[in-house]
Amino acid sequence: MLYQEVCDMEHENEALKARVKLLEDKLGEDSGDKPYRCRDCKNFVQHYSRTGNMYHPLYCGHCKAGARIKRRVREDESCSYFEKTAMKNVFV
Repeated sequence: MLYQEVCDMEHENEALKARVKLLEDKLGEDSGDKPYRCRDCKNFVQHYSRTGNMYHPLYCGHCKAGARIKRRVREDESCSYFEKTAMKNVFV
């Protein structure tokens, strides 16, 4: 019984992922409805953690615009210094 519920949820999850992908394709990259996020700003500097010889994103960083004090920000925040970056970020 529990196994069947898990299988049903997995199928539903795959269907929802397909719907989200379809909606993202319809909206396109330059949709005006998308919020400004620090990770999409050219002033955002991503922070990383090193494990052995690999680097992993911490999903936070700092803004190099504005005040000289580096305030740690989450990547989904935004500020008045936002400037859209020309290149797309790898981490979504």
